[in-house]
Amino acid sequence: MRVINIANPAHPYELSRIVTRDHTPDVQVSGSYGYLAACYRIMIVDISDPFNPTEVAYHPVPTPSYGITCVGSLIYVATIGTSLQIYESTLGVEENGPVLNCRNGLLNVIPNPSRSNVKICLAPTARIGHLDPRKGGSTKDAQQILIYECSGRLVRKLPVANVVIWDRKDNNGRSVPAGIYFACVDNEKLSLTSIVLIE
Repeated sequence: MRVINIANPAHPYELSRIVTRDHTPDVQVSGSYGYLAACYRIMIVDISDPFNPTEVAYHPVPTPSYGITCVGSLIYVATIGTSLQIYESTLGVEENGPVLNCRNGLLNVIPNPSRSNVKICLAPTARIGHLDPRKGGSTKDAQQILIYECSGRLVRKLPVANVVIWDRKDNNGRSVPAGIYFACVDNEKLSLTSIVLIE
């Protein structure tokens, strides 16, 4: 991302830049932050000092993003394959620095990415009868939240509740390595999945 001074439109010049690891097709500026659609993540950059932009947080998205806009605390991300993702965001502070806490609807993971325990939140409306028009049912029959590795291997089974804490251990009590995981509530009537990034 480049910060360009356009005070004189006839002679714009670069003030600074920040390197993104991924292709970044869209940027939205709101207040003193820049929100970047950076492929598989939302990237938040503090631009309060235009000579020194600094990445302060990021949040993974399920498929490559190509557009982003912000309204209040909501971030709207256009992604390939899943269409529009809507996140409610708050910038928080964890032990190792700022994090972006995002909620994407019925199944949410906070903080994400995480270096400590993970809070998995299942929206109350989902538990008492969220209807999926494709599957015609609710999550009331779901008995477990399942954690999978990227390879598809089941790592952990957790009980269904509005809030569940995953201690980053597998079913055998061993700590899982850093990587990308998926938290899933899935039955014959409903399927919910959230990405969990462990650092």
